[in-house]
Order: sequence, then structure tokens, then C-alpha cells
Amino acid sequence: MAKTALHCLLLAALAVATGCGGGGGSAPLTTTLRGRLLLQQSTGGGPAALMLRSSSGQDLGGLGLGGLGGANDFDREPNDQLFSAVDLMGDGKMLPLSVGGKTGSNLDRVDIYRFGPFQPEHALQRAIAVQFWSVGDLELTCLRGQDLRPAEEAAVLLDGQVAEYLLNKGEELVLIVQARGGRTASAAANYRFELRGQESTGLGTTGLERGSARSMFARSEPLDSVASASILKRCLGGKRAELIPGEILIKSPGSKSLIAEKMSALGFELIQEGGDVQRFCHPRLAADFATMDSFQSQLIMANQLRDVRRVVTDAAYVSPNLNMPLSGLAKLQGLASKVEPNDTLYGSNQWNLRLNKFPAAWMRTTGSPDVTLAVMDTGLATRHPDLAARVSPFSYDFISDPQSAGDGDGVDPDPNEPPAIGAKTIFHGTYVTGVLGAVTDNNLGVAAGVWKGKVIALRIIGGKGGSSFDRIQAWRYLAGLSNVSGRILPAENRPKVLNMSFAMFAISKAELDELVNLAKSGVICVAAVGNNFNKDSPPVYPAAVPEVIGVGAVDENGKVTAYSNAGDFVELVAAGGLGLLVPSAVTSTWVFEGKNIFGSFEGTSLATPLVCSTIALMEVLHQGIEDVTVRRVFRESSKDLGPIGKDKESGYGLLDADKALARAIALNVSPFPDVTPTSFTFRDDLSELELEVKNAGGRVLRELELLSQPEVSGGITFVIRGEHAPTTIDVSIDRKKVKVGEYNDFFEFQTNGGKVLLSFRYRKPIPTKPAKDLIVRILRGTKVLSSTVADSEGAFKLEKLPLGQFRLEAGIDVNGNGKLGDSQEWYLNIPISIDASQTPELKSTVIPWKN
Repeated sequence: MAKTALHCLLLAALAVATGCGGGGGSAPLTTTLRGRLLLQQSTGGGPAALMLRSSSGQDLGGLGLGGLGGANDFDREPNDQLFSAVDLMGDGKMLPLSVGGKTGSNLDRVDIYRFGPFQPEHALQRAIAVQFWSVGDLELTCLRGQDLRPAEEAAVLLDGQVAEYLLNKGEELVLIVQARGGRTASAAANYRFELRGQESTGLGTTGLERGSARSMFARSEPLDSVASASILKRCLGGKRAELIPGEILIKSPGSKSLIAEKMSALGFELIQEGGDVQRFCHPRLAADFATMDSFQSQLIMANQLRDVRRVVTDAAYVSPNLNMPLSGLAKLQGLASKVEPNDTLYGSNQWNLRLNKFPAAWMRTTGSPDVTLAVMDTGLATRHPDLAARVSPFSYDFISDPQSAGDGDGVDPDPNEPPAIGAKTIFHGTYVTGVLGAVTDNNLGVAAGVWKGKVIALRIIGGKGGSSFDRIQAWRYLAGLSNVSGRILPAENRPKVLNMSFAMFAISKAELDELVNLAKSGVICVAAVGNNFNKDSPPVYPAAVPEVIGVGAVDENGKVTAYSNAGDFVELVAAGGLGLLVPSAVTSTWVFEGKNIFGSFEGTSLATPLVCSTIALMEVLHQGIEDVTVRRVFRESSKDLGPIGKDKESGYGLLDADKALARAIALNVSPFPDVTPTSFTFRDDLSELELEVKNAGGRVLRELELLSQPEVSGGITFVIRGEHAPTTIDVSIDRKKVKVGEYNDFFEFQTNGGKVLLSFRYRKPIPTKPAKDLIVRILRGTKVLSSTVADSEGAFKLEKLPLGQFRLEAGIDVNGNGKLGDSQEWYLNIPISIDASQTPELKSTVIPWKN
């Protein structure tokens, strides 16, 4: 009979001991089979944990570098500095290469070429020789580096000179052609350079194909990285090139819908078309640019433009969208860098507005009549000449106890604080409102953080304090719900932001529910953290409610005041001042002895309206801005005062209204998902992972959903912890749900800002400690001739076996159904020939796992 390889191996290893027979040497009738069987195990301990990060959620690795195969391709668009730089050198087939051009004219003083990055499949390095020829007074600067970050190696070549480089993986060459020594060259200054070289797997062999060309350097000493970077910075034009954040213009004869599809894969969204020109924006870049200087943004944009050119290969041009600033108009030369209102006390007293950078913020906007604010407090002196024009007709008194109200009745539409309620009349609401809502630029009194829009004054604190019921009714009123006033506030008159300059150490479930409902309705709630001098404060409400932004106070030097409570509920700090009726305090509107005057005060109560003012200004520039984006703006724009990051005293830092508005503008783009990691390989001892979800774009990233791709294993489950980013996703593996094997599951993370493909690799290894016996049998057909149980080491012995052709069966009944050979069990079934000529020992044989 034909024998398998395994069969032959067993024949060579079988142990047969013949029995003693009489009758003068007759043939033996039985034999004994001994041996040792091993259970198949998984190799190693499973794959090592591997994490791959993609900040954009896109994989550009498969785009390649094709489509730019010859010198004529440089004529596709003008070489206007770094923005139109092209790249070659992707597959080792594009060298040698000769490129010609001209520079030095008034329209094109600098040409910049980028070659690389070098991404070999097998080679360790690429050897490159660059030779330069010019007609005219030109020079070629060669910079070697990675991602436009020059290394400590550079050369300047003149006519006929050569430079040599060894490029490692990920490195590139940047070649800059310009007038020699920075002078102005002739418009007819022509040039040509040639690149020659090849990949090399040996570090000692360059393999240059350059004939007798010899290496020459115009400078005896190589430039250091600082000098190299300065060359790039000088060539880029610095602030002269003002990018519109994240925007690219494309003109192409190809299909516009196909271009839009390709751009979407790179993270860009189509925002406008005009003729055959398409305007795209990358939300993440647009958001990031606000935090970068001009040089950084131009380097990042250069890489984006290059990625786009790799994909849209037939474009007539791929160009950044450049802004012409107003300073370019002659009549605006010398325009003031900040807005200064003419209010009489502004220049001498209102250091708080300057500390928090409102003059610069007012250059962007001073507010809008369409943005309403609300102040819940002791009421308001509605006839104060510096407040009257800002008071909303929808203001209301919600104090239900007439005795506490002190105005002769309970709830009524008059928010005025009466002239006297015993010693309790302090007109707190009047000076709080003056900080955010005083009439500004009216040659009177004080300026406010926001100049336009109405202020809804809600009176909820009287001579006896304020009750939960009154606060609840005021919150319901602002949310447009039924309330004790009998009025429903029209949607168009509801506020964007609510100022609550009061603090309590307890809050009821009823209040919490109504306040959360108000926040969910779209009103951004801001509250003071209190003035109890407590640097390890218990929760202070409403500031400690997660849906409320808590504000602490600093003095005129920007130092957190001693009275400002500290805790995890402090989000940021603003000017609160020190003292009463002194210059170091915060000056605002006030009433004293029945007269409408101005006074100065201290407290987190004065800091809170500055934050509210900033939010109202944000709304003008980022319409519909939501609480989560507002918090992100403050987190990314505030001046850090303490340890890096958030701390209990100052939160994320000191309010900078101007930077906050700049950040709000930058984030007024589509959201963009950023998941870390996007790919993960679980070790055998790992079954849980936490993914971090961020918004790399603007607005709010929500509608979070994970969808499995076809043919997933079924062993992975997810829990998305939040309704919007930033949040986390818990990934769990239940290996009990899958069979032994290796799996690579793909899932699509869908959001309102795009999709990210996630992949997870794991395996279920073969068990290491079976709970049941290893059974070994000899079969003739289906009949069991002999059976035994191996010991803990897999050793067995079967005695009194007849000679002949049989089958050896071995396995473990893992599922306990009385049969061997089911799926997910160890099982061996092979032919065996037993005769007197075999060696007397069966060595270790592996029993395979049956999947």
C-alpha cells in the first residue's frame, strides 16, 4: 500500500517487542507498542503588541510617486517657490534625470525642487550625484534632510560643480536655484542640473553612474542645521506669503467629481467651485494653522501640496490659497493694532480688559445685536445710563418670596434691584453685568467685554438669598420651557451664554436636572468658582456641574488670587482684581445711595463675565459654536500659569480673548476624526484596549458609530464612551466566542466628519493545559483492538497487539461527547504497520490540533 511521509516516519520509529513462542521458532503472535505523544501547541507567545498611529486617519502609503517621469513634467505649472515643488525618486527608475529652467525674473526669483523622500523596497541607501550648470549668475543650494527639516549637510554649487549624497530611508533632497549671493539675476538666467545615482544595499558602495565627474563644493565648510533652515525660511518668503489656513486650489481638465473623491481620501472637502477651479479645505490643517508660525505652516502646506500632486496628476496647477491682508491697502497703512473705546474710565481704570487681551480681540469683532447674553444675579439697575440701552425687554424677576424680593411683590417682569433691602443691597448684579454689558464707546463710564447685543437680567437673589425653586424657574425660562412667569421665551431671544456669578456648596437633584437640560438646549453656562480662600475646595456649584464652565480669578499682575477657590472644577481664570474701591480692583457700573455711579470690586464674580463676553464674541465669528468647542478653544488658547496642562488653581490658564477668537475662527471648519491607534495587534495575554478619539478638525465631532466590515471573527466588542470627541472607545476580545486561529478584523469608525478604518489582529492559541485524558487506540476498521491513557508526559504502552496493518488513533475528548476527532480537539489518526522487524521504540510524535 502507498505510505504517507508521516506513515513512513512511524514505521521507522515503531517499537515492537516480540513475544516468547514455543514450537521451535514459530512466528510471534503479539507485540507491545511503546511511545510518547506530544500535543501541538501554538508557536511563541503570540504576536508582539504593535501600535500604529495615524493623526489624519488616512493611509497614503499606496499612492506611489508615479506620474513625474521626465524633465518636461516640470513645465506643468510655474515653479513658484516651495508651493509648486515637485518630487521624484520613488521607484529607482527615474534617475539619471536632467532638469532645465530659468529664474531671476521679477515674477520668479527662486525655484525649489524636492526629490524624495527615498522609500526603498530593498535598498539601504540611495547614492545621488547632483551637477549644476547655469548661464547667468545663479547658484544651486543642496539641502539633505527629512520632511523639510535640513540635516547638518548642505552645499552651494556654481556652474559645473558636483555634490554627492547618500540618502537614507525617509530622506529627501531639496534643491534651491536662485541668484548668487542673494543678488538680482537676469531674466534670461537659464540653468540645468542633472541627478545621477542608484540604490545600494551595501553601505560602502555608492554605485554612482556619473563618468568622470568629480565632487566639488563651493564652500569648504558644510552648513549646520540652523543655517540650512534659515536658507529655507529666506526662500519661502516668511510672512510675505499669508496662507488661508488649510486651503488648496486645483485647476484640472479631468473629472471634477473624481478629483473631489481623491481629495476626500486625503482629508480635504470641496467648499467652492468657480469655472474649472476647485477650492478645497483640509479641516485639521485649518484648525492647526492657528497655532503655527508662518514658517511652520508653509512647510506643512508644502507637504500637503505634494500629496495632492501625487494624486491629481493631470492638474494644470495645485496651489495654496493666499490671503492679501488689509495692510496691503495704502490707505490702511499704520492702522491701529487694537481698538480703544472712548469710555472715560477705560484708559485709566479697566486694566482687566487689557490683561485679558480684549483690545486685540475687538479688532476681530465687538459683538453682534443678534447675540444675547443672560445674567442670573441680584437683579439690575436698569436705568443706569451705562446699562439701560443694553437691557433686554425679556428680563425678569424670579424671586418668589415677596419679603426676600423687597420690591413689594414676588415674581414679576421687573428685574430691578430695589434701592434698599436692609443691609443686603449691594447691587452685585449691576456691577457683574457692567463687565460684560455696559454701553461701550459712549464717552461715559466703562467699556464692556462685548459691545453689542441685549442682556437678559434674571433676578434670583434677594434679601434672604435665593431658593432652588427660583433658580429652576429661571433656567426653565431661558430654555424656552413652561415656568412660573407664564411666559415662554421665544427661541430667537434666548441667550447664547449665561453668566452665574454665585457659588454654593450643595445642589439638589432637581436643580441639576434643569441646569443640564438648559445646557443641552444650547445655552453655554459659565459660573464663578467662589471666593472662599480654599485651595483644596470641595465642589462648588454650579461651577462644579460638568456642563458648566468654572472661572477663577487673577489680580492685575496675572497671578491667581488668594480668595479664588481651587479644584478640578476650575476651567480657566480671568481678571477678578484685589480690593474694593481701589485701582487694583475691577471697575464697573454700580449704585450707591440711590445714585448710578461706578465703583471697583474684587472676586471671581468679576472674572466670570469676561469669559462670557469672549464666548459671545466667538459666536459672532463661529456661528452656532457649541460648549465642547468653546472648552476646546479655552484649552488651546489660554495662557498656562501653573504646571503644564490643567491644574486646580488656574485650570487651563489665563483667558486671552484675542487668541480665543483666533482659535474659534480656525475651528469653524468641519470636524475630522483622529483615532489612536488605528491598528493594534493583541498579545495572547491582552484582551482589552482603549482607543483615544480626538477631533483633528473644527466644530463638534459626533454621530460616532463603529460598523464591522464583512467576515469579522465575532470576538471583538466595542463601547463608545461619549457622544462626541474627545472620548474613548473600549475594545474587548472574548476569545471564548471564536475558534483557535489567527484573526484580523476590520471596522469602520463613522462620524459626521468622515470615516476611519480600524484593524485589530489577535489570535486564540491552542490550549496549553487540557483538562481531560489523552487516549491512544489501535483500530482495525472501526473496532478498537487496544486502548490506553497516556501519562502526564504523553507516554503510553499498548500490549499484546497482533501483527498486521492497523490505524493508530490518539486524541482528547475536549467537548466530552464520548468521541474523538471533533472540531477544536487534538486528534491523530494514521496508518500503522506492525511486524517483527521494527525497532522497539516510538519516539515523540505530535498530535495536531483540529480546527
